[in-house]
Amino acid sequence: MFFRVRPSGGAGLQADIEAIGQSGAHAAIACTAVTIQSSQQVFGFEACAASLVKSQATAVLDDLPVSAIKSGMLGTTDNIAMLTELFADQVIDKDTPFVLDPVLVANSGGSLGDEKKLWLAPLDNCCPMLL
Repeated sequence: MFFRVRPSGGAGLQADIEAIGQSGAHAAIACTAVTIQSSQQVFGFEACAASLVKSQATAVLDDLPVSAIKSGMLGTTDNIAMLTELFADQVIDKDTPFVLDPVLVANSGGSLGDEKKLWLAPLDNCCPMLL
C-alpha cells in the first residue's frame, strides 16, 4: 500500500491496515505523506520524498510476496512518477492487481495537494502502462 498517515485514524494507512487484516491478509506499507488533521479538519500535510517512499517499497517488495497493491494519497507528482517507475522497471509485476485511489481531498474537505496537477499525473503516468 502506498498511502498517508492520518493522526485521527479515520482513513489512510490505519483504516486500510485494519480492513486488510480483517480479511485475513497482511498489509505492508510505504508511507507517502503525514497529515496534520483532526476528524474535522485538515491543517496541513508533509509529503515524503519519492526516494524515501521508493526505499520503503523496495524493502518490502524484496522481502514479502505481494498479492495486490493499493495507492491512496501520493502527495506529489514525484511520488506518482516513482510508482510508475516501479511498474516500468518491473520491480512490481505488471500483472499484480493495482487499485488507484487518488485521494486529493479529505472527507472534511481539506486539500491534500494541488488537485489539478495531481489529478492529471496518474492519467499521464500510470494508466497507459496499466492498460
